[in-house]
Amino acid sequence: MLTAKEQSTYRQIVGQMNWAIQGTRPDMAFELLDMSTKLKQTTVGDLSRAVKTVNRLKDVRSMIAFPRLSNRVSDWRIVIFTDASLCNINKGAGSTAAYVVWLAGNQGKCCPLAWHTNKIKRVVRSTIAAEALSLQEGLECGYYYRQMLEDIMKLQRNIIPMIAYVDNKSVIDALNSTKLVDDKRLRIDIAAINESLSRNEVKDIRWCPEKYHLADCMTKRGASGYNLLEVFHGGRFSEEFI
Repeated sequence: MLTAKEQSTYRQIVGQMNWAIQGTRPDMAFELLDMSTKLKQTTVGDLSRAVKTVNRLKDVRSMIAFPRLSNRVSDWRIVIFTDASLCNINKGAGSTAAYVVWLAGNQGKCCPLAWHTNKIKRVVRSTIAAEALSLQEGLECGYYYRQMLEDIMKLQRNIIPMIAYVDNKSVIDALNSTKLVDDKRLRIDIAAINESLSRNEVKDIRWCPEKYHLADCMTKRGASGYNLLEVFHGGRFSEEFI
C-alpha cells in the first residue's frame, strides 16, 4: 500500500489526468475511471501505472478540430457512439459505459459536443444489459444537446436527426424483435429506447463493427484510440460513417 505522501501524489495525478481527458483526450477515459476507483486503497503498482499513463498522455498531441459545417440545418445530424464493458472494474463487480456525441454535417465533417465514461449505476448480469444502459445514457446526452441547439437557433423540435452506433448486435436484435429479453429490468430500458424510435426522437440505431467503433477505447484497457483521435484531430468521420 502507498504511504500518505505517495497517496497524495497519486490523487494529484488522477486530478491532472481528469483535466486533460475532459479537454482533449477521451481515448484515455477508461484509464482515468479505473484509477479513480482505487483512490481509497492504492498500491505501488497503481502509482507506477499512473505514471506510465501520464507518459502516454504526453506522447500524443492533444487537439480538437472544429470544421465549418454547412449553413443548412437540413445537412446536420447528431451522431452518437456508445459502448460498454461487462464487469471490468471494481474487482469484477462494476461495469463501464461510455459515449461520444458529435454534431455532423455533410461530407463527413463533424464537431464533438460531449464525451463521458462512467461506472454503470447498477450491477448488470449481461453484456446486452450493459450496452443498452450505455446506449440510453448516450441518447439522453444527445437529446440535451439537440434541444440546446434548437433553442438557440429557434428551430422546430427534433428537426435535427439523431443516429446512434453500437457494436453489440444483441441490442439491435432486441430493439427490432417482438420477443422480450429475459432480463425483466432490462425490458423497461429497451422499451424506452423503442419509444424514442417510434416517436422519431431517434432516427436510427445502427450496428458498427468493433474495430471501427469510436467509443471502444473508452471502456476497456488496451483498446486502440487511434481512430477516435484521428476524427478529433481531423474533424471528419471516416468513409464508414459518411
